[in-house]
Amino acid sequence: VYGGEAFTVSPLTEDGNTIISLIPTLHPALLPTYGSNTEDGIDAAIDLIKNAGYQQADILLLTDGVSRAAFRDISSQLNSRNVRLHILGLGTSEGAPIPMGNGGFVKDKSGSILLPKLDSSALRELADLGGGKFVTMSNDDSDINHLLQAVASDFPETTAVSDLGNRAQRAYRLR
Repeated sequence: VYGGEAFTVSPLTEDGNTIISLIPTLHPALLPTYGSNTEDGIDAAIDLIKNAGYQQADILLLTDGVSRAAFRDISSQLNSRNVRLHILGLGTSEGAPIPMGNGGFVKDKSGSILLPKLDSSALRELADLGGGKFVTMSNDDSDINHLLQAVASDFPETTAVSDLGNRAQRAYRLR
């Protein structure tokens, strides 16, 4: 997870139940600093991949947008480690407030409620730069299935990953 900085919530694991059990606890107030330091999030994911000894990998980024100023650094991070970046776009182009655990909404430094908007064109461009796919979140499994097909094209043994992706998506939607 990341905001102003990145944190590892779970080590890499094949135990899907561990990951699924953590999903309901994830919310913006969990992080000590707000922000969108995607580069730090990608770097933390790459560290997990490197420390696990993988020579290639796929990262799934769930976000509403990434600063175009970060594209060059992210692309460099991915290419240096043979990692593809797939993106699941969250939100709408109209934007919506981010709920806090206490019933309020995330605010900026001036106290105004933030209304992040989905930037599909930028996210599609970043996924292309990262050698991956971009899809927007759907209310069925089509988004995850589309991403899993991309992963399965290089890693045919992804049946367990597909099951985890579908269960995690259902858990996220129940939040």
